[in-house]
Amino acid sequence: MGVMKRWDAFISHASEDKEAVALPLAEALTKAGLRVWLDRTELRIGDSLRRKIEEGLAESRFGIVILSKSFLSKDWPQKELDGLMAIEEAGRKVVLPVWHEITKAALVKRYPILADRLAADTAHGMAKVAYELIRVIRDTEGGSPPPAGRPLRDDRRTQIRKRLLDYARRNLISDRLLTQALDVLKLRPDQLHAELQKRNELLQQLADQQLTLGDFIDEWNLPAAPETPSPPKPAETQGTPRPGEVRTNSQDGQPYVWIPPGSFQMGCSPSDSECDADEKPPHPVTIARGFWMGQTPVTVGAYKKFAKATGRSLPSAPSFPQDDTHPVVNVDWEDAKAYCTWAGGRLPTEAEWEYAARSGSTAARLGELDQIAWYAGNSGGHTHPVATKAPNQWGLYDVLGNVWEWCADWFDPEWYQKREEKDPSGPPKGELRVLRGGSWDLVPRVVRVSFRGWSQPVYRFGGIGFRCGREVIP
Repeated sequence: MGVMKRWDAFISHASEDKEAVALPLAEALTKAGLRVWLDRTELRIGDSLRRKIEEGLAESRFGIVILSKSFLSKDWPQKELDGLMAIEEAGRKVVLPVWHEITKAALVKRYPILADRLAADTAHGMAKVAYELIRVIRDTEGGSPPPAGRPLRDDRRTQIRKRLLDYARRNLISDRLLTQALDVLKLRPDQLHAELQKRNELLQQLADQQLTLGDFIDEWNLPAAPETPSPPKPAETQGTPRPGEVRTNSQDGQPYVWIPPGSFQMGCSPSDSECDADEKPPHPVTIARGFWMGQTPVTVGAYKKFAKATGRSLPSAPSFPQDDTHPVVNVDWEDAKAYCTWAGGRLPTEAEWEYAARSGSTAARLGELDQIAWYAGNSGGHTHPVATKAPNQWGLYDVLGNVWEWCADWFDPEWYQKREEKDPSGPPKGELRVLRGGSWDLVPRVVRVSFRGWSQPVYRFGGIGFRCGREVIP
């Protein structure tokens, strides 16, 4: 696996195509949890244009090139493309073409190689373009597959098998898909290169499978799925804490804040002109019971305790330095869920997260962004120690910026249409999990309390972390 790049995609475009193509595409990729280099978000007054572009090209895994008549008439976009093509000549495919109001005949005259390459076309709609690009970028997140004939290491094979069996025990994969996946792992080394490509396809179907394992569990002598533990007694029976009261969780050593029960307006904030369709309609929601919520995102130091106690591996280090006071990153949804369970809690629902983040406010942000959040405009391109910006009214830090936070819910862009009003827990199934809060590398538009991010639950990134909720803290 190569060195982790700072950005997943560099978007090369002519200025004429910025509003219609580049910006909507950047927003869609960002919302999917990808890191995007775009001139509008990365360039600052006084920057060297050449140096910043060269940095973006070198530190991006892919170059998305918006090919249009305007692109072909400009010098700078073509220099960017030349730089990306030079990287390709080093042996790695990095150019992802997007056609915008251009014909193959026009491209043949200037870039015959790209004219014959499979491309996304804006004529099919921006949503489809974004989906196709996200799928390509996501399919390569784990690094290049092993060359044909190279054996798959036994420890990696074991890890894959354990993950599949874990999915099976929780009814997230059908007997048929599990059998196929395990059969792949039994193949000879010279067959693995081609056959393991099926794994991504199998895992994408997990969320839609609700079948039991039946005899297959007996054949593998798998332990029965653990019974769901009885819920702890409501906090009210232990004496109702004050809103914003802080207690330390003895299990992980993290401070937690009491979030009182109540009602709020979930979704697009009044007078917020930047809301997306999936933030609408705003609708009343009641959180019937109070709960404790991590005062900050889970830190590197706390996650080290969890890893030591459970024998789990630490997540891979990001491309920037961190110490124990920084929020842990490069954790997928299962990592976050496992930590919260170990800490005696759970991931918050999307509704709980927004209710706690708003802390009684109806504003899109609870103050000036530079005062409350680390984002693209002030982060310097990395995370920062938690609780170094101002808290919200209930004493929660970093609910906006610093790192995205995993929520318990599946993501559905139309879920708000259902207007679930009491303790909503989201769709019963799906393919994507909700992310909230934005991160250190994002523009202000994304760093709002109602903005809904999403990602595949297996995705890891240096801008994704989490915080936990608990019903009771003694």
